[in-house]
Amino acid sequence: PLEVGNRWDFSGYSTSMGDPDYTSITSTFLITNKVNINDREYFVTDKVIFDQYYRIEIDSLYLRVENDSVFCFNDIDSTDCLVFAFDQLENTTQSKYYSFMYDSVFVGIDNGFGGPIPIFGELDSQQVHLIANSSRYIFSKKYGLVDFEGGNIGRYYLGLLGCIISGTTYGVLLNVQNGQCNNELLYKLNQNYPNPFNPSTIISYSLPQSGFVELKVYDVLGREIARLVNNEQLIGNYKVDFDASNLTSGVYFYKLQSGSITKSMKMLLLK
Repeated sequence: PLEVGNRWDFSGYSTSMGDPDYTSITSTFLITNKVNINDREYFVTDKVIFDQYYRIEIDSLYLRVENDSVFCFNDIDSTDCLVFAFDQLENTTQSKYYSFMYDSVFVGIDNGFGGPIPIFGELDSQQVHLIANSSRYIFSKKYGLVDFEGGNIGRYYLGLLGCIISGTTYGVLLNVQNGQCNNELLYKLNQNYPNPFNPSTIISYSLPQSGFVELKVYDVLGREIARLVNNEQLIGNYKVDFDASNLTSGVYFYKLQSGSITKSMKMLLLK
C-alpha cells in the first residue's frame, strides 16, 4: 500500500553470532515523497532502524506498484527489481525477489506454511509467505510487510506493531521524534467522542503491550462512577461505550491504568 504519509513501525530484537544476549531493536518505514524516474512514478520510503541505545541505520528506497507487483529502483545500476508479486505466487513456486533489507536479488519460495495470520485482530487472507536464503518474510496486500526474520551475521526478528495506511492508524505506533527513537512504545488515551455528550460517548485507547488494564470514570470529587474495563488485554486499539443515562450534567474524568502507566482525560455531560 504505497501512498505518501503511510508508515510502518516494527519491534523486535537482534542477536550476534556466538552471543547469547539479545538487543532490542525497532524500525520505522515512512513514505515521504514521490519521484519520477525513467517516466515511472516511485514512492520514496525512508527506513530507520534503532537499537536500544541509538539510531544504527538509515537509508531510502524507491518503490512502485504495477498491478499486483512491487518493484524497487536500484540507483547503483539503474535496474528495476521485483520485490514480490501476489499474482505470480498464486501460480508458481519460485520467482526472483529483491531484498530491500540487504539490497540483493535472491530466489523466494512461497512455501505456504501456516496459512494466513491474524493482523490487528483481522484475518487477512491475501498474504504471501516467503522463505529466501536464510530469511523469512510475510507480506499482506492490505498492510504490507508484517513479519521478518533474517540476517547472515547474527539474526534480526521484527514484527509489525502498527501502521498508518491512507490516513488510518492500525495497531500501536512507536515514539519517534526528530529522527530519534527512545524505544518507548506509546500508550494513547484519546478524547471521548462526542464531547460534550448526551447520554453516551465512546472512549478509545491504544495499548503497546499486553497486560492488565483498568478504565474507570470519576466525578469531580474523585468518586468512582463506573468501571468500564478490568481485565487482561492484548496489544492493540480499543473502543468502549460509556452510557451516562443515570448521571447528572457535569464534568467527569476517565482514567486508563496499565502497569505503571496512568493516563486521564475529562469529558462533559450535557443533558
